[in-house]
Amino acid sequence: MKEEEFAKSECLCEWCKETHSEAKKWDTYVATNNLQQRGLDVVRKIEEQGEIQRQINEKNYKKSTAYNREVAFFDLLGD
Repeated sequence: MKEEEFAKSECLCEWCKETHSEAKKWDTYVATNNLQQRGLDVVRKIEEQGEIQRQINEKNYKKSTAYNREVAFFDLLGD
């Protein structure tokens, strides 16, 4: 699964500080009981399915007419 990257901003507002704190907690989270572990497993499975769907969508888009037109357009523009 491709890991989603989180970039910490330089903003010091409460919302951003809280978001940074929660992201750090999530990265280091360890389940302490079976219920938490099951919940964590479900979240990971959803994330994996989302990544698989993203890859399918990307592959289908590259086969699409819109993608081919876009590539042809940029080829006309050159470097």
